Order: sequence, then structure tokens, then C-alpha cells
Amino acid sequence: MGLGKTITSLVGALSNPVNERILIITMSRNLNDWIREIKVLGYEDDYIQLKSPIDLSSNKRIHLVSYEKWSHDRIAFKSVLNSSCQQCDSKHSYNQNLQYCHHCKLKAEPSNELYTMETLPEECPCCSKQWKKKSMFCSCGFSVIKSRKKSLSSYFHRGYDAAIVDEGHYLKNGDSKRSKSIVRKVKTKRRTILTGTPAENGTVDLYWQLAWLTGCESSFENPFHREPFKGYGKMGAEHFRIYYGGGHNKTLLETDSIQARVSHQEELWKLLDTLMIRKNQQDRDVENFIRVPKPRHIRRHLEMIDADRKLYEDILRQFREWYINELNKKEAAIMKGKKYQINAIEVCTWLTKLRQAASCPWTFKEYQPSKLEQPTKIRYLIDKAKGYLKLGKKMLIFTSHKATAEQLGILLDGIIPGKQAGYIHGSVDMKYRFDLMNRFQDPNDNLSILVMTTRTGAESYTLTEAKAVFIYDMEFNAKKLQQCYSRAVRWGQTSVVDIHWMISVNTIDVNMHGLILSKQSGVDMAIDRQELDFSQVAKEFEGDEGIEPEDLDYEAFAADMLAAGTKREEIFSVS
Repeated sequence: MGLGKTITSLVGALSNPVNERILIITMSRNLNDWIREIKVLGYEDDYIQLKSPIDLSSNKRIHLVSYEKWSHDRIAFKSVLNSSCQQCDSKHSYNQNLQYCHHCKLKAEPSNELYTMETLPEECPCCSKQWKKKSMFCSCGFSVIKSRKKSLSSYFHRGYDAAIVDEGHYLKNGDSKRSKSIVRKVKTKRRTILTGTPAENGTVDLYWQLAWLTGCESSFENPFHREPFKGYGKMGAEHFRIYYGGGHNKTLLETDSIQARVSHQEELWKLLDTLMIRKNQQDRDVENFIRVPKPRHIRRHLEMIDADRKLYEDILRQFREWYINELNKKEAAIMKGKKYQINAIEVCTWLTKLRQAASCPWTFKEYQPSKLEQPTKIRYLIDKAKGYLKLGKKMLIFTSHKATAEQLGILLDGIIPGKQAGYIHGSVDMKYRFDLMNRFQDPNDNLSILVMTTRTGAESYTLTEAKAVFIYDMEFNAKKLQQCYSRAVRWGQTSVVDIHWMISVNTIDVNMHGLILSKQSGVDMAIDRQELDFSQVAKEFEGDEGIEPEDLDYEAFAADMLAAGTKREEIFSVS
């Protein structure tokens, strides 16, 4: 967030003479930032970047490593096996496993192309079974892996006196490799976590960070030496969530208002006061120094066109029919004395379909708009984009879906002659990615619209040339969306940035928006001790002419809009 966490933590650790060896774990994209600050402090000859197990034995004082190398096994992939003969192009006479053609009597040359997680085979070269998604092995024994070495965390030793973990919010999932490689492995006397967003989705995000800082181990019955904890690990995390996280919260489809997801916050504050030093952009001393204008939020509620509404209701009907069918299967299984569990992943898949139908209906084959109609959100986006571009203002757009990012980038390119658009998602080459961002930051460059996926956009990029930000569709992670629009609302921004939240009325968009505000309210209360001002947020709500009354009572209108989502009983009210 640009408030000096890196250099401050370095000075603190290096000024203590008992810290003879310091381990620093950060994201690979942040390594150069750390190296730069290390050199500024004059330690360019006393640091090492860990790349192999032997590096952990170095006598250098500072040991710097990326999360990726620290937590993930080092995998070397095999060469891609040819599926047909390179000479005669025959598949029938070609043994893919042996890479030998019986017709040509020739063995294929090894390919220069290697397997990756993105280019796994569709069928196993040995047994022709369909390849299981994201798996690196087949049941027949074939593997795409040439060699596999343990992660560097496996070689951790007690020779470190202090550890600094950057982007500590990544520890929130105790089951992840990243979290386990630190919480279970890194045992130093002095421990520091750096993060601009200690909690993203709720107070439970704090649990594993606090567990590592306080030195909890599996033998601890009560990690924080106070009730109501009854255990460590998943059980402790669940108790923490219930006690500090507002108990058992409403589900997505039950969300019809803003409900702060926090409880016993005063006790939580006392706990955090013993461990956390917090600075944010709203602090008076920080605000006076960085002087970033407050953004203007516009929470636009859009009435869907007929084609969009029909598609959404069709998907909703299909979801309901699927659920009824699942209930019938469950009832039949119970009658036979068997168990049947409705697949939670399938439920999430249907919820994703509803989200896509509300935002990018053109991705469905059955979508049938008239030739004169544009999808609801596209119509609004193009209208606003033309207005900003005519004023010479650049804009950012964030979406949760890769395909939507590509489509929007293509659609918006050239909507005004001479004004270009580009898109960035996780599959875009890093060099090209930075080229686009550098062009966007150049006020004289014609690249005026940059579309990014939320996962990619919530990184430490500076895009202050943007004067408007569009949240095209909702994301479950409230703080991630805040990080997205903070690409423009950050140090160096001199203008008031317009942030447009695009919400389709009577769809799951409304539920998502309410969930986001609830999470934001809970996190703000837990971490920054600030309650969400509903009267202020209500003034940010806008609607189309057909749904916004002339004599507008902002709070009443906001309450109505928050309640105008897809109801749980529309799907699950089956007896």
C-alpha cells in the first residue's frame, strides 16, 4: 500500500544485534522491492536469495526467498509426447507410449516442448484413459513429471533468529501449502507479519496469522490463553470464527441487508493491541503526507433488458430443477438405507452460472437478444466509457471472469477513434502485461481502457492515470475488490476517482453486493474499529429511471435495492 512496511521491518530486524540470521519470505513479484531496500540500507553484500537447499546454510545475514520456492515442490516436467508420427502423421500405427511408428520403423525425436499444468494431455499416452484435471499422474502409472524435489521449507533449520513474512494475509487458509510451510515449519524467536489487509473476508482470516505469531503448536489446547477456544487447528479456527466472526452467518442467497460479520470485537481489539501495529491511509499523519483524494462510489442498479432477464430466469429454473432432482436422489437413497450427499461443488457451479448470466449473458449459447439490443451492463459501460474518453480520462474495468475480460477488451477497443483498449488476466505474459501498464500510465499514449481480472488486478500495481474504475461483476472477496480499485486510488493520484459498481437488479448481483458490504463492515469494525456508515453508503446508490423514485429517500432506496436479489426460496423451497 506504499506506506513503508518493507524498509521499516528491515530496520527493525537489522537494528537488533541478536538477529544474526534473518529469513524473509515474500511474493516473487516483490523480491526486487526487498533487494532495493536492502541495498539502500547498505547490506548488498550481506544478503542471499534462496534458490536451493544449500543456500540455507549461507552465513549471509539476510536470507530472502519467494513464497513459490519456499512452499511448493520444485517440479521438472517431461517433454510432451507426440500423439502421431512426425514422418507419416499416422496415429493408427504410432505407439504414443513408446514414441515409435511401426509403419516408418522410426522412433520420434524428443520434443522441445514440456508439459505444464496448463497443457496436460487430454488422454493418457499409455492407457488412453481421459486425463484427470490438474492431476500429474494417471492410475496406470504414467506421469508428466520428470523429477520432483522438496520445497525449500523442508530444509528449514533452527539457525534463524528472526523471520519476516510479507503479504501475511496469504496464511489465512490453514490447509494451503503456503500457510503450512510457514505456520508448521518456521520456528524463530522473533516473528513479523507484513500486510496491508490483515483480513479480507472476515475475522477468521486472522486466525492462522495469530497462530504463527503466538507460537501455537498442536499440543496447545488454548492458543491464545483465553476462552472460548477448545483446540488448535481446524477446530480452533472454527471456534475463532464463531466467537469473533459473528457466529453462523447468512448464506449468499439469504443476504438481503448489510450485516457486520463480527462479534466480541472489544475482546478481539485487546488481543490485536498486543500484536498489531496498524497504519492506514485514513490516519491523520498518513493522510496529510500522501494526500490521496477520496474516491466517489456510484453503486448503479441496472434494470435488465428482456433477453437478459429471460436467460437469467431460465438458468434459475434449471438450477431449481437440478436441485429437486438431487433431493429425489437423496430421498431414494435414504429409502434404501444409504447415504447421499448433494455435491457442494455443483451448487457453487450453479451459483457461478447465475453470476455469469447476470453480467455476461453472451457466454451462453441460448442467449437470444434482438439485433438492436446490447446486454444490460454493456450498454451502460459503453455509454459511460464514451463520456470519460471524450474528456481525455482513462479507465479501469475489473471482472471475475477471464473470458469476460477478453471480450470487453476487444469490444471497447476503438469505441472512440484513436482510443485503444487492452486486457490482462493470469495467462497474459508478464512482459506484455507490464508493457500494457506502462502504456496506460503514459498520459500521451492512446491506451485508455485497461480490463483486468480481479485476481490479477488486486496486485501491487500503480495505475493512477485512471480517473474511473468499473466493477463489472461482483467478487466474494470484499477486500480484493478494494485492492482492485486501489490501483487507481493510491499515492500519486491527484484526482477524485469515480468507482462504478454495476449491479443487475433482481439477480445474484444484489446478493453479492450485500455480502461484500457485510464483509467490509465486519472487517472494518474488527481491524480499524470503524463502523460502516449506512447513511453515507446509501447516498452512493443509483438506479435506472424505472426503479429510482423521483423524491429519493436514499436509505429507503438502498434498503429496497439490497433486498432485491435472488431469494433462497426461489431454488431451495422444496419440501
